Amino acid sequence: MFIQIIQGKVSDEAGLLRCMDRWTEDLRPGATGFLGCTQGLCDDGTFIALARFESADAARRNSERPEQGAWWAETERCFEGAVSFMDCPDVMEWMGGGSDDATFVQVMEGQTTDASRMRELLEQAEPQVHQLRRRSSVERCVPTATAGTSRRCTSRPRRRPVRTRNWRYRTT
Repeated sequence: MFIQIIQGKVSDEAGLLRCMDRWTEDLRPGATGFLGCTQGLCDDGTFIALARFESADAARRNSERPEQGAWWAETERCFEGAVSFMDCPDVMEWMGGGSDDATFVQVMEGQTTDASRMRELLEQAEPQVHQLRRRSSVERCVPTATAGTSRRCTSRPRRRPVRTRNWRYRTT
């Protein structure tokens, strides 16, 4: 699996929603290798999307489609300033992967200098997190996938705090 994370400040929420709906209706059918997308808008106006593809090649082929380029030219006008894209070829599904039934998503962003150790800790924590979920009425409120790049994980040796965002969410 390959994930592309798209993030930017929204200036026209209604326009962005129209564009995303148009992508789902008109462009998604031709997006070979597209697995799905979890996207949402944070309280501070930041849009975040995690687009999942079978491979980096599938994502590249999708980006190269003329209709995708035309759609993006329209969509990027809904943002103030630049939109960032982060390619994540190193993906690990956690706790069964994502859920289309979620009504709340929490994104936690951070860096690690030891991706193997991070995976090990996530695997060790999975039974306890499942237990906590059973005790609470909140479903799917912890991250269910981790994505990153080795370069990104190892290029910043200094410690940075994890940034957490809560967002309204929808899947495609």
